[in-house]
Amino acid sequence: MSVWASLRQMTFPSALRIPEPVWPMDSWSALEATVKAAIAAAPVGEAAPPVEPEPAAAPVAAEAVAPPVAAEPAAPPVGPSPPKPSDTLEVGANWLVTLATGLWRLRQKMLQPGTDRPLDEMRKPFRHLQSAWNALGEVGLETQDHTGAKFDAGQSLKVLTYQPTKGLTCEQVVDTIKPTVYLHGRVVQMGEVVVGTPERDDGAVNQTRGSKDDPEHH
Repeated sequence: MSVWASLRQMTFPSALRIPEPVWPMDSWSALEATVKAAIAAAPVGEAAPPVEPEPAAAPVAAEAVAPPVAAEPAAPPVGPSPPKPSDTLEVGANWLVTLATGLWRLRQKMLQPGTDRPLDEMRKPFRHLQSAWNALGEVGLETQDHTGAKFDAGQSLKVLTYQPTKGLTCEQVVDTIKPTVYLHGRVVQMGEVVVGTPERDDGAVNQTRGSKDDPEHH
């Protein structure tokens, strides 16, 4: 299985993934190169600045104006019209969001639980992944993991389930299923989370609550 094919498995639920292979050490440098090449090819960027209008021409005397000439009808376009810049931008952004989500899941497997430090056996491959991770940030793509954060119903998150959890005194994100992804500060993927709730004395809790799907940055 290729490096890219292995990375794509991280975008599927665990029950549907093909067993993860053991990659040779030189495959991690290939992953880094693949991600950077993909970023360079993706048409993602800020919108072009507005074009300044040209100054109006000086008035011309009436007698100097030539009579209008009827224009010939334009020939119909041949072949499909080229995609609009906005369409190309959206396709590039969606592709990079999928890439960022896959890298985020792979990165989580390399880290010591609850820290930003890699596992001892993952130190060398982690350097290559971190380089690819930083390259995403250079094009304005940011990924936010919500695990451990206090939850507020007004946040821009999709709650998959509420889970009663011992030791909690308020609602808190206990697991991030899909991170929130921002492109130049704009939400392009809403995070999906599991929210822990304080247990009641009888151990019961209401799990039928809905989710807030506001796409604005919180």
